[in-house]
Amino acid sequence: MYKKIRIATAAGALAVICIASSSGTLSYFTDTVETSNSFAVGRVASELHIYKDTLGSTFMNSDYDEEHPIEAGKPIPYYLEAENTGNIDAYQRFRIAVPINVASVINLKFAGDLTDCDVKTAEDNTCDGELYKVTYDDSVNVEDTPTYAEYYIESKTILAKDGKTEPWPTTAIVIENGATNEDLSKLTCGVASNNCTLGIKVYSDTIQTYGFKNVGAAFADFKETY
Repeated sequence: MYKKIRIATAAGALAVICIASSSGTLSYFTDTVETSNSFAVGRVASELHIYKDTLGSTFMNSDYDEEHPIEAGKPIPYYLEAENTGNIDAYQRFRIAVPINVASVINLKFAGDLTDCDVKTAEDNTCDGELYKVTYDDSVNVEDTPTYAEYYIESKTILAKDGKTEPWPTTAIVIENGATNEDLSKLTCGVASNNCTLGIKVYSDTIQTYGFKNVGAAFADFKETY
């Protein structure tokens, strides 16, 4: 079941935004996930966790609600962790999909050795750090239709069997101060269908190391799911 959060602009406009998970459904900022595609060729089973601090605390319903709205321009940090639950080593990346119709008013900030890099304006839309390489694609097709802008956070280390990504990358969602009421209205989850088809989605993609010379080769022909 999706949890809704409020986003407040300086003008006081409100909208709803949700984050879903890679494999199955993830409520906004929780660490519950169901693995899928575990038996696809090359795919390695993994679990995605999202924390609100380095202590591994999970987000609660009361963190962001009508009484505690998200403010435009104020970063909302979260910490991503992937765990290899398969039986072989894997290349791993995080994938964050933002609906293309609101991509201009949403930005992601990265901490650690990528703090000073804005991937949206960086050369080749790439930030290259010590542990992760981040790339940005402003137009990703789903069934031949431009649907998402995507941030790819590619790990430079191998995710060993039973291993976890550590230190985890810190990211922060930012709703730009210039967001209009019309922009924010596009973030509203579909009430009638009780889903968040316009929500931001977070994925952990894991591919076996065997048969691929590097992480780039592993994901070159990877079939993305949404």
